[in-house]
Amino acid sequence: MLVGASTNGHFPPINPIHSLSDMLADVLRGARRLLGGGPGHRVLLLNDTRDQNNWGSIALSDALERILRDAIPGLRLESIPSIQLWESIGPSGEVRMRLPEGADDFDRVARAWEAGEGGVEAEDFIRRARRSDLVIYNGEGSIYRRNHSAIKALFMTWYARQRLGIPALYLNGGLHLTHVEPFVPPIAAISLGALDGVAIREPWSMRCLEEFCPGVRGRLIPDSVFYFAIRPEGMPGYGPVTGGDRDPGGEPYFCLAGGQMPYLIGSGPDAPVCRMIRELRGLVPRCLILAREDEDQYLRRVAEWTGSEFLGPERSYGEVVRLIANARFQITGRYHHFIFGTLVGCPAIPFAAMSHKLQGVNALFGERFGKVRNATSVGLDIPEIVSLARGFLEKGEPFREEIREVARALGESTREFGSMALEALARTGRGDTP
Repeated sequence: MLVGASTNGHFPPINPIHSLSDMLADVLRGARRLLGGGPGHRVLLLNDTRDQNNWGSIALSDALERILRDAIPGLRLESIPSIQLWESIGPSGEVRMRLPEGADDFDRVARAWEAGEGGVEAEDFIRRARRSDLVIYNGEGSIYRRNHSAIKALFMTWYARQRLGIPALYLNGGLHLTHVEPFVPPIAAISLGALDGVAIREPWSMRCLEEFCPGVRGRLIPDSVFYFAIRPEGMPGYGPVTGGDRDPGGEPYFCLAGGQMPYLIGSGPDAPVCRMIRELRGLVPRCLILAREDEDQYLRRVAEWTGSEFLGPERSYGEVVRLIANARFQITGRYHHFIFGTLVGCPAIPFAAMSHKLQGVNALFGERFGKVRNATSVGLDIPEIVSLARGFLEKGEPFREEIREVARALGESTREFGSMALEALARTGRGDTP
């Protein structure tokens, strides 16, 4: 049964108020085009992740906005934050947005939305979409199994394109579809197949698209954060990413971060992650532990047990990048920490997340950093990790510049996000291409 579905098995006819609002929105958009496009193209960004307690998620949406603004002069951007995608039921149990439970429900729920029975969030989205020239679903976050945010965002984007006729794109995409609880794959196939463009950010997710969404043509375009590698102004709180950021003074250090899969610390100071840190301090004397997310705050104890320095959520992502730039290497289970390091030439020893995104971004670097490891089996890998870190140190600055060079090439590719937006606007007649 549909989430919040009516019990009489049908929905009332089209609400005339919706038909009138459709007409008014079309008239306004047409008038804007006839008068020269008005103040600029209006873009609705769905899943703006700057509301998250995560350095990488903030940086990703910042970077995507800068790509779009650099490509589309006069852009007028409106955002729907990611937190609005997490739930569709209000605190009193009221349905705020009626959604399909599967692909077969799409048309039925769409008719409910058209009849004014989609819920207050559906009404709000429709109003925002109607005054927009383009809808962009920012794909940061996972599309897997039956996660609510993915189903909600996919249906909203599909509705904007199929029922409202608004150009729509899926950018920064990460797909983690499997045959385990495969509710989302058909939803993804229907939704993404209806859009004007699909951009997948790493090759593991691209293979996923090819397997579970056959016929959907996607472009492999790296994560928008790579844009900071080539943007002359660089990134907020850091400035231009020039490659000359390392501070030769001070005691050398390496950085360590957690991830979606936590290190096991039940044995206290003798936990494998603590033993790993002590072994690595035989190569580099200091360890800086970086932790913004709530679930990473347990690393304060690791810092106490190992005499490491703990740097928490009060830092901006620009400050974190500066710290990583001066590190000799980093240990991380955070996808965007890995990317931050590549911008400034810091090699990484990556640990897996709850999806294959770290394997995917690692593959973009030809696996220069070795395999992606598992945080729950650190103890088995300590000798190999120490050997890999020693190799990074021996390779020195030429290796760091090689990493930066790859990041810059990936950064150039991110310009395609802007091109895709312009193509969608031009192809569907939503204003002249600037």
